[in-house]
Parts: sequence; C-alpha cells; structure tokens
Amino acid sequence: MGENTVEVKHNVTRRNAEVIFSVALMLASIVVYVEAGRYPDESAGYPKFLAVLLGVFSLLGLCFQLLSQSNRDNGELFFLNPLRAAIGFLSLCVYVVLLEYFGYIIPSLLFCTIVPVLIGYRNFRVIIPLAVISIVLIIIVFHIVLERPLPPDVLDSLIKAFS
Repeated sequence: MGENTVEVKHNVTRRNAEVIFSVALMLASIVVYVEAGRYPDESAGYPKFLAVLLGVFSLLGLCFQLLSQSNRDNGELFFLNPLRAAIGFLSLCVYVVLLEYFGYIIPSLLFCTIVPVLIGYRNFRVIIPLAVISIVLIIIVFHIVLERPLPPDVLDSLIKAFS
C-alpha cells in the first residue's frame, strides 16, 4: 500500500501576497489622504498627491495580479525564508521606535547596516558605503533641496553645520 502524505504550506504564495499587499497599500493610501486632509492647505497638497499615486498604482498592481493570465497562482512561495522575513519586519518595527528617540540618522544607519547582516549578506564593502550614501542623499534631497524637516535628531548640530 502507498503512503499518503500531506504537504502543509506555512508560506503564502507570491500571487496571494501581492494581492494582499496591493489591498493593504490601497487602504494605506486612503488613511494617508484622510490624515493629510487635517493638515493646513499649504502642507496637505504633497501628501495627498502621494496618497493618490499610491492608491492608483496599488489598484493597477491589484488589477494586474487578478486579470493577468501569466500571473495565475503557480504555488511559488513569497518568502523563501520566512524567518529572515520576520527578522526584517521586526527590525523595521524597532527602527520606527528608534526614530522617536534618536531621530533619523543613527537609526537609519543602523537599520541599513544591520538588516543585511541579519538576513545573511556579509559584504561590508558594499553595505557600509551604500548605507552612508543613502542617508546622505535622503538628507540632501529632503532637508536641503525640498526644505522638508527630518525628525528631530541627536545629530542636528552636524546637519546644520553642512546646510
């Protein structure tokens, strides 16, 4: 007699994950749009614009996933390593908490360097420069060019010295 085995999946398929993610992004765009409506008119335009873009592109992604014949669920797993995905998500949560206490620069540098190491990437000649360049570019674009405030930072005096 043949042995009956049942395979239990503990992982979401790529297609299902993309559908769920698209719906979550649509809901997030609605929340952002509503929250931006509470800002003064001169400050609300940009967040509302981004919320509309997020909603439109998440709707396009959802339609693509649901209507495309080439994207039928073929059982491809979304997370090749669910533990690494959980570590990444937990790291993101810790990062958001650290932003409140230390500002933008230090938590961002830590996040950009520690997460790749936690998920198995060990090339520090790539990790460190990429983290520093990313943070510097974000500071230049948002703080200097767009004149948007970053979260209060323990290194604010350093930022003011270069701007």
